[in-house]
Amino acid sequence: MATIGCAAALLALAGCTTASFEIPRPSVTASSGPPALPTEFLAYEPVEGERAVGTLATQTGINSLGPFTVASERVAVYVDCLGQGTVSVEISGVARFDNPCYPRVGPLGTRNELDMRYVDDYTVTVTATDEQLWALTITEPDS
Repeated sequence: MATIGCAAALLALAGCTTASFEIPRPSVTASSGPPALPTEFLAYEPVEGERAVGTLATQTGINSLGPFTVASERVAVYVDCLGQGTVSVEISGVARFDNPCYPRVGPLGTRNELDMRYVDDYTVTVTATDEQLWALTITEPDS
């Protein structure tokens, strides 16, 4: 026991000290914006019994398709959106609807079938923000 006490006394006399220090860490800043969008966002591929009239893929902001001459009593509008909020879809002279956006890629788009008997032609316009990525396909039933 005396040996331990002597060793401790010698260390104290020798001026040995311990210093505390902090390891520098890289600064991490939290992103305040929305998550990054993919670089490609594909539009719906028509199933058997439907033919594509028009399609837009990997879109942001506002864009339109048309004008199209009505060739069928009905059309289907497929819309998919990534981001926050909703995008607005307007079919001139026929209808307007909001489509929800989702935070991830997946089979979450919507299909709206519209009665076209009361118009001769139409244009489809999507209104979105630059932070929303969207795709649109317009189809008609095969004749």
